Amino acid sequence: MHSVLTVLLLGATCTDSFVAMMERGSNMREMRLAKSGCYAMIFAAVNTLMLALGMGVSSTLRSSLSLEEGRILPACFLIGLATFLLVKMLHRAKFVEHLDLGFSYRKSLRLAAETGLDTLILGAALGFLHIAPLPVMSGMFLISFAAIFAALWIGYYLGAAYQKIMIVGTSVVYYATTLLLLLPA
Repeated sequence: MHSVLTVLLLGATCTDSFVAMMERGSNMREMRLAKSGCYAMIFAAVNTLMLALGMGVSSTLRSSLSLEEGRILPACFLIGLATFLLVKMLHRAKFVEHLDLGFSYRKSLRLAAETGLDTLILGAALGFLHIAPLPVMSGMFLISFAAIFAALWIGYYLGAAYQKIMIVGTSVVYYATTLLLLLPA
């Protein structure tokens, strides 16, 4: 798979976490650089761990698959991710911005684990495609850190708008990648 497409997929898988932390940023009383950096570090570590776990599971299973199954299974994972995000967006209640003093690092760890499930599935898909794990995991850490850091500040200053457009855009990326995987090269 092309490296630009891999980076695009890594950015797309951060969208769910981005939206969640943009909402949290809009609910915070005050934002500090160190505080947003700690939240971003938590999300980056969890997303990288989820990606590594998905790639590890798929690497143990990939030897039993044929070459054709090795392309179809990741395509199914990507279709499932896109559909999951669209369904989640449709069932999401309207977000109301209000001050939330109870959000803590422990709650952010739980939120990172919940929103990182799509990263686990993407890791499995990339593992089946024989993508080198170390560059992908370091890219995931950097992209996730930057995305969450930006999400907190965007949410703090601008609120939690444009969530549906971001989710639809992410789903389009997943569907387009599926087509690229399934069409003969």
